[in-house]
Order: sequence, then structure tokens, then C-alpha cells
Amino acid sequence: MIHSPSRRFILAVIALLAILADSAGIPHVLADRGARPTTDQNAGLTVTPSDGTVSLILHLAPTSVPPVDVAAFRGQGRLAFVWSGQLYLLNGDAGILRRLAAVGLIGNLAWSPDGHWLAYIHVTNGDLGSGQLWVVRADGSDAHQVMGLPAPVQTFSWSPVANMLAIGLQYSPHGPSGLWLATPLGRPRELAANGAGAQWSPDGGMLAYSATLQFTNPLGRSDALYTVPAAGGAPARRFVAKEDGIELLGWWPNGKGVLFWRDPLHSASIAADGLMLYTLPLGGAPTPHPLTTTLTYPDWIARSPSGRRLLLVSGGGREAWHDKSLSTCDVVTAACQAVSTQHGTVALDPAWSPRDNRIAFVQARDLGNAGGFGGTQPLQAWVQTHTLWVASATGAGAHELTAAGASVYQPQWSHDGRHLLYIRDDAVWLVDANGGAPVKIVGPFPSAPPLFGYYGHVDWTTYIPLAWHQP
Repeated sequence: MIHSPSRRFILAVIALLAILADSAGIPHVLADRGARPTTDQNAGLTVTPSDGTVSLILHLAPTSVPPVDVAAFRGQGRLAFVWSGQLYLLNGDAGILRRLAAVGLIGNLAWSPDGHWLAYIHVTNGDLGSGQLWVVRADGSDAHQVMGLPAPVQTFSWSPVANMLAIGLQYSPHGPSGLWLATPLGRPRELAANGAGAQWSPDGGMLAYSATLQFTNPLGRSDALYTVPAAGGAPARRFVAKEDGIELLGWWPNGKGVLFWRDPLHSASIAADGLMLYTLPLGGAPTPHPLTTTLTYPDWIARSPSGRRLLLVSGGGREAWHDKSLSTCDVVTAACQAVSTQHGTVALDPAWSPRDNRIAFVQARDLGNAGGFGGTQPLQAWVQTHTLWVASATGAGAHELTAAGASVYQPQWSHDGRHLLYIRDDAVWLVDANGGAPVKIVGPFPSAPPLFGYYGHVDWTTYIPLAWHQP
């Protein structure tokens, strides 16, 4: 059995790379114009732009600065990423690579809806993934910690319509927690004294969250689902999962319902093998309706452009290499149907085109009930079967984009539905969804993940944090 390396070890390696990169005096702006190779002897840095490609070689730490093809990303919006503890912005509109800030290890990276701000968690507790919430403008200015929060930040999310952050604090039975709101330049305010997993309504006017009710027996504790106005006011209890936990996924597109997983007895072991996803109308006497069993990975669920349909990886069992297929579900009617895929394969990492007419996913070999891998080579052989596929929204006409290569993860559609951004060989690539050779945009990144991950699912956000803003 292959196990992941210690998270503390990973933190130490990334922190060391960050120190080396920061001490090197990396230039803040590089453009995609031809130039002779230049070397800054004081910083120990070689900059070699040619044919629209920006290449950088750090003499003290060769893997701590990013080789980026700026020209190949032209017209694709702005891509923020973290490289050896440094936050960079690849601006495909201006044709510029800019170093924004030294960030260390981060737990999340997300754009504000207007694209003016980036927010991230500077992780200080590697075991929990919690830390300080920071924001920085897209031009690298005004980088600062959001002050005034009484505890480390566990999660955050931007309002879909405003530069407002919903903030979940690290849980502590004896300290402050709850749900807070803050703007990038304002002071935080508490919205709910006890709550987790907050999700914004589509219009930004409400938030849904879950909270554990008071209990005397921990084994019989129950979670409740609440909604609360973002402007403030009394929370409304919508549903109680008796003796069970609640993990929120999001809202209906019209704001009249929510989606959540129900975790029997708050069991982490049961959750690891998949939970039933429910849709809950908020009007009248709310009654949840089951959709399908899934693992609770955010990257295994994609929404249609209208938000009414979900494309998700269905199937129980924690093993990513077995019994994983695609389904589409209507969140309002609770109707689900299977998406046809090849026999003997699993379908992972779904993505829905912004034009609503196509889907993309990763296909890999189904290994059956194998409990793991006997060594590195069998694991790498399975990873090599990860290929990029495109189909109609119903799954018809599915075909492999063979040019994309093997060992593919995490496809994302461009806003015009013509290109796919994806991860392969620890680098970020771009390929035309209608055919053509792929282009390596960034990488390979210096901090490669353990490919076993958690039973075959790799949390790429820990190793290659990306945030793609497309107007």
C-alpha cells in the first residue's frame, strides 16, 4: 500500500522553497516580448524570454521560479497561481507575468466577482489547513491580512455579486467560532455565532450554513441547516438532521432551495465512502429529496451554466479507481440520469462548458476492488490511464482528446467553450477542445503531489493552487 507523505514534511519543503525564492529578488513583472537572455548577478537569476516564452532559472534553487508561456495564454483572462510560496498573476489580456506577493503555503485562492481582488488563507496550522485570511489587489497592491477576526480562518468564499467575504473560523469547543463577513478593506462583523460550511445564495442576499445543536451525548448529536440574511438578522432553521451531520454544497439557481450531504452519525469513515446528496426546497414544509451517492470532493461536481443541473461523479467507496461514473441531476425536480461512459473505466473530474453544449471529464481504468497498489510502478501505470474526454451534455459522442496526453487531471473550460485548461505532469496545459496540440502554460511545478492522494483522489489545490478569472 502506498501512503501519502506527512503534511508537515510537505509544509517544511514548501516553506524552504518560499524562503529561497523570496531571497532571490525575483522581478515583479515579465512581459512576452522578445529579448536577449539577461542575468542579474546580484539576485542569481537568469531571465530568458524567446518566442513569447518567459523562462526563469534561479541559480540557488532552480525549481523555485516559474517557466511560463505568456504568449500562449493570450486572450484567456487572468490566471493566479502559487509557485514556491510566491503568488503570481499571468495576465493573458496584457501579456504580462507579475509576481504579486510572498504567500507561503495557502489553503485556498479565489478571485472576487469583479476580478479586482484575490483572497487566500496563509496556512499556519498544517494539520487543519487553517490560518490567516489575506487579500491583495490584482496589480499586487494593498496586500494585507484581514484583521479583527477572533480565531484562525478555516474557510472563506466570495459573494457572487459583491466584494464581500463569508468567513468560517476554525472550530474550537472552548473558543470563538461562527460565521463572519468582511470586505477587503473593512472590519469583519459576526453574522452567526455558530456555523460552518457557509454558502452564498445566487443573488448574494442570503447565506446557508449548518450548525450542531446542543447535546448531552456526542453520539446522538444533530446538525441543523440555517439561512440568514447577509445584511444581518435572525437565522431561520430550515431542517434538522437527527443524529446526523450536514455538509452544504450550495443553492438552487433561483434561491428557493439548497443542496447538502447527510452524514450518518457524523461518521468520517462513512463519509469517506460516499454520502447521499439531497436537494431541499425551502418553501412550505421543507422535505429533502435524495439525488445520488457521491464522495464530497468539490472537484467532482460541476454545475451547468444555468445552475439547475449538476454533473457529478456518482458511486460509493473511497477508491477513485473503482465504481465511479457520471450522472446529471436536476436540483429542482431531483431527477438524475446516468451519463454513458466506456465499460471498464471510471469517470472523474467533470467540467461543464459555459455554452452548455459540452462536458469534459477524465477517464481512467477501473481496477475493481483492489485495495491499493503494491508499489510505485502500479500506481504510476494507473495514473497513465487518466485521459481527457469531451462529449455532448448528455454524454453522446464522447471522444478522447488524444493530443492532451496521459496523466490528466482537473480540466476547466475557457469562457468561450473552445479551450480546456488542465493539469498534466505537474504542469498546467491548454488545449483546443476541437483538436490541436496542447501548450504548456506553467510548470512543471516544484512541489509534486503524492499521486496516491487519498485512495486515488489528489487534492491539487494543496500543490498547484490556481484561480482563473475570465470576464
